[in-house]
Amino acid sequence: MRILSLCALALSLLSLPPARAAEPVRGVYLASWEGLQALERLPEGRVNTLLLAFLRLCGPHELPKDRAACAGKPAHGLSDGAVEAAFNHALRQRKQREPGLRVWASVGGWGGSDGFFPMAASAATRAVFIAEVKRYLLAHEATDGIDLDWEHPGGNGAANGVALGGPQDGANYLALLRELRTALDELGREQGRRYGLSVAVNVTRPVLQRMHWPAMAPLLDHVFMMSYDYHGAWNPRTGHHAALQGAGQDDSLAESVTTLRAAGVPAQKLVAGAAFYGRAWRGVRSAQAGAAATGPGLNAEGAVGWRELKSLVQERGWQRGHDAARGGDWAWHPQRRVWISYESPASVRAKAQWAQAQGLGGVFAWEWTQDYGSLLQALRP
Repeated sequence: MRILSLCALALSLLSLPPARAAEPVRGVYLASWEGLQALERLPEGRVNTLLLAFLRLCGPHELPKDRAACAGKPAHGLSDGAVEAAFNHALRQRKQREPGLRVWASVGGWGGSDGFFPMAASAATRAVFIAEVKRYLLAHEATDGIDLDWEHPGGNGAANGVALGGPQDGANYLALLRELRTALDELGREQGRRYGLSVAVNVTRPVLQRMHWPAMAPLLDHVFMMSYDYHGAWNPRTGHHAALQGAGQDDSLAESVTTLRAAGVPAQKLVAGAAFYGRAWRGVRSAQAGAAATGPGLNAEGAVGWRELKSLVQERGWQRGHDAARGGDWAWHPQRRVWISYESPASVRAKAQWAQAQGLGGVFAWEWTQDYGSLLQALRP
């Protein structure tokens, strides 16, 4: 009788539909400093993943602009305050209307990563940070996970005037992820939910090779690939800053995916990055990528959001083109000698379709407020 019951159970299990695969990520970072109106302007149903940027690390290498938010917080604590509380309230309401929406709190950023170096260096300092993460999650119940944007382990390029980093950062990062994953699992069991863990990384080989990917990958839900800023005004020549296909120069999404896959990261954990902004150079005498330049164009940083860029390149005097081999768009003004690399709706859609065809975990973009809606719509393959 027992054998017959087991057989019946086995047959019933075989008749069930196959388990539904996780929905690929369609995500955007949202700059919290743009205020709640940025969230209100984001059309509902267009993304399933929202990364709120940025929480900062307090204490060592704390940024001057974060001092108010860090007041009273421990060293290696998090800089949350009234802004994050307001977003939490708004996101709770939004998730009632969009039950599939996942919200991640992002820590760090290019200019805000310096605090990771001392925090990750010892078990004691990591414990302080992890306790702060747990505190934050309990106080901000709309948040489903933590996204670590330690964008330059091994060497920060003196982003804030102080050179930091060394070969020990790879092991320290792995230790941080292991301890944080354990803590998130424990908290999840207490709260009856699962908290996610992701990283956002510069995806050029020198940075990727500093990390212990075979051990890191199982701990992570997503690896948000910063497959943009491959080139910028810091380079003496122009280049496609968010190219899809490579030319043997380690400057494309396809090449970075190859590097990470070879390092042992499953394709479904890799999330391709798109740019809702362009990179501009001045002093450029040729329309072709690779031309000599003399510095940033259009503004001091040489970066311009799509909302401004779209109308700018349609003005008289601009030449526009698409590099089909690389999957990058460009615009050049011969008289002003300004050259811009950017992503159009067509190139963003092509990137999303390529990611889908490669079995990647989805696509995301930096950053929502730089768009007016056309690039957001193109994130869907």
